[in-house]
Amino acid sequence: MRAVCRRAVSASDLVGAIRLRVEVFMQEQGMSLDDEIDEHDGIAQQFVAVWDGKVIATARARRTGRGQVRIERVAVKKAFREKGVGSSLMRFVLGKIRKGKPGRIWLSAETAAQGFYERLGFVAESGQFMECGLPHVSMRYAG
Repeated sequence: MRAVCRRAVSASDLVGAIRLRVEVFMQEQGMSLDDEIDEHDGIAQQFVAVWDGKVIATARARRTGRGQVRIERVAVKKAFREKGVGSSLMRFVLGKIRKGKPGRIWLSAETAAQGFYERLGFVAESGQFMECGLPHVSMRYAG
């Protein structure tokens, strides 16, 4: 499946990204609105994968200090999981981030998705911890 990956700059892309995050993180996983929508949405770079005019995957990236960039809020619409959409979006996001030559790219991965991130070149750098009620590990991009 070939979705179009791009930086979300239009109102349609941004609304689609938030709707998808609500669907995945709040409705499917039971996270609260306070955990999902935060002060970083206004400063983070938002990315989307679009198919047939609809946002089917999203991610955001933001600087966390001293040349570090954190990837967050990676979500894929349920009907499009296991079809390469998430990998395509993540490769697009990583390509955009690497152009800025950050010292470190990292994320907090749900342990259920750890293998997905490992296949993209991330390595675990922490033990398991709880975040928003789900087990996570901290991972850095080793590309």
